[in-house]
Amino acid sequence: MRKLSKWLAYAWALLRARRHAHALLAAGPVHRARRVLVICYGNIYRSPFVAAALRAAAGTPLEIRSAGFHTREGRAVEPGFVDIARNFGIDLSAHRSRLVRGDDLHWADLVLIMDGHNYRLMHHHYPEFLAKTLWLGAVSRKTPILIEDPYRRSPDRQRDIACQLDAACTAFLGQLKPKAAPV
Repeated sequence: MRKLSKWLAYAWALLRARRHAHALLAAGPVHRARRVLVICYGNIYRSPFVAAALRAAAGTPLEIRSAGFHTREGRAVEPGFVDIARNFGIDLSAHRSRLVRGDDLHWADLVLIMDGHNYRLMHHHYPEFLAKTLWLGAVSRKTPILIEDPYRRSPDRQRDIACQLDAACTAFLGQLKPKAAPV
């Protein structure tokens, strides 16, 4: 029964992910967000890519951290994905993975996650922070809500995922810009 309850909570979260993202974006807390924590499972592909892309965006007034749920810290990004990221103007060569901690979540105004596994781990370990958690893929209708983990995927699939991450970052940054007042 407990597994069914967890699965139903996840399914419900997935169904309302875009609505939740757009409600958060429309309500304004995202516009006031200054500290963003980007989380994926291993912190060696998606979250460092997104963190670096957001940092590189000109005029972004954000402090950004990335972390993951994998307990082994200090892992480097796979060389093939480092090359893929370079094609997007992102240098991941110096990145080393780190474990997400409660302090990171308290620090963050907004938490970006990538997929259902991230959601389930947040739900299990840090449910009190789900209200400020957004599925990055839900920000844009041009990207899937679930942004797949590139780990052990072909280079072509990793490139496709990097394109999704880039598109989602662009959509997210577009949402941060203040809306022009009507004339």
